Amino acid sequence: MTFRYRLIDEDGADLGPLASPRSDWVPGEQLSRRHGETLEVLGVVEVDDEHRELFRAYIVVRPAS
Repeated sequence: MTFRYRLIDEDGADLGPLASPRSDWVPGEQLSRRHGETLEVLGVVEVDDEHRELFRAYIVVRPAS
């Protein structure tokens, strides 16, 4: 099963979608995207029932150092 997320930065800017087999993300973890980009998870924000069919949650990220 694949879960869909929306990535957002600390300022709330939409960084695009993420499809992942993972159903949970924890602050402090890192995730990789296209072109070798690595992001640090800062938080996970659940979506309301109206948007749950579109994606599971927002993942708040910043570039990993």
